[in-house]
Amino acid sequence: MSDAPPDDIWLEQSRLNGMLTGSITWGIFFQLTVQALVSLNRSAGRRTHRIPRGRKLALNAYVIVTFILATIGFACNARYTEEIWIDRRGPGISPTVLILNEFDFYINRLAIGCYYVMGWIMDLLLLYRAFIVWNYNILVVLLMSGLYLSTVTMSIAVMVLAQRHAVFSHLGVQLAYLSLSVSTNIVFTLLVAGRLLGVRNRIRDTLGAEYSTTFGSVAATLVESSALYSVFGIVFIVSFALGSNVQNLIFLAISHIQGIAQLLIILRVADGREYDRRAGAASTGAQANSIVFTPRTEVDLTRTSMGATVEAHNLTARGDQPDATLDDCHLQTQGSVSSLSSRQTKSGSLGRVV
Repeated sequence: MSDAPPDDIWLEQSRLNGMLTGSITWGIFFQLTVQALVSLNRSAGRRTHRIPRGRKLALNAYVIVTFILATIGFACNARYTEEIWIDRRGPGISPTVLILNEFDFYINRLAIGCYYVMGWIMDLLLLYRAFIVWNYNILVVLLMSGLYLSTVTMSIAVMVLAQRHAVFSHLGVQLAYLSLSVSTNIVFTLLVAGRLLGVRNRIRDTLGAEYSTTFGSVAATLVESSALYSVFGIVFIVSFALGSNVQNLIFLAISHIQGIAQLLIILRVADGREYDRRAGAASTGAQANSIVFTPRTEVDLTRTSMGATVEAHNLTARGDQPDATLDDCHLQTQGSVSSLSSRQTKSGSLGRVV
């Protein structure tokens, strides 16, 4: 039985268990990274839709860079864990002292720096999604950009203080950074989910409930993935503010959790179930019944109201001509007759668009 004070034992236990939690979340992050890369680079013959080349390159770069940063940070934490209990332990040097003064060692500063940069990149992706969904609404751009710049500023301040060998658990600026990071995630979720649900309601009123499920599903995915990070983030903020060692159980895993939440959305994009900004733009324009469907959405033209306009992108036609395809098309329904204008079409009458 150790003769160390109970508080020291709890600190050491929480730090070791936090490393185990970080190992588990890194493993999940690794698995989802592989899945995302495979899905994004699936051969054309095996996918149901085409991802634009520029978007594919950007998403591949995002997945690879964030994984490299997470792996460097995780490796540094693993190495410091060895130093805490093996290499640097000795008479008068307990694990407790090493844990409290972690900023005295460059390997910890490197780990935290990698995770901060990883966080910047992940938050940039949040900003891009929010801008797309809101069609670059000036208020949304200002709000999200302000939160992002504040988060980056706070993280830089933490690293400056780290160079001065400050005690991490005593840094008020770290608490500000965590609060801003979680707030950015929550605000993003509210903005995007609210927008998607609003678009869904407009589509349901115009074309019917069966055509609005995609937007509700995307909103649900965003809320679920955001909740994963937000719940852990709030627990970490509260424990950090109270000075509880519970923070050590979460700290080494929270960046992995944020990365996991983002990869879940990227997997959805790779499967062709993402939001199209033209849908949001159309739903708020002068013509309220104009909408763009992502692949695998079915539109039964015989059930579309007279005079309704449906814009389609990368859709496949079925009916009298199952092989007919549409790319960047515009359909105008007039009663029971459909007129079609497109840059790339094959002849044939259309009864359903998939």
